[in-house]
Amino acid sequence: MCSGEKRKLVIPPALAYGKEGKGKIPPESTLTFIVEVLEIRNGPRSHDSFQEMDLNDDWRLSKQEVKEYLRKEFERHGYPPNDTLHENMVADIFAKEDTNKDGFISSREFTYKHDEL
Repeated sequence: MCSGEKRKLVIPPALAYGKEGKGKIPPESTLTFIVEVLEIRNGPRSHDSFQEMDLNDDWRLSKQEVKEYLRKEFERHGYPPNDTLHENMVADIFAKEDTNKDGFISSREFTYKHDEL
């Protein structure tokens, strides 16, 4: 699909909620969605982005390392620095990624799938 393109997606019951249904969706329902591609961006970042963020090469990311990476990415794309936004983004990333809650994101915890990054 291209930006601006619309498609109709039909999901049969076996791939949707099946015999159980869900909430207001009755059992054995066929789901129909009209989707439009609003924008196309680069896909999820690779292992290289983790290494780029890991400034001290300890195979774990601190909040400061992630914040510095965000600052550089904003700058690279022509956006002004925004410490409040970066702090909020870092908090959200750590809430999702720091699964053992040790204050760092290890290479194992990092999923490489972030809209923010």
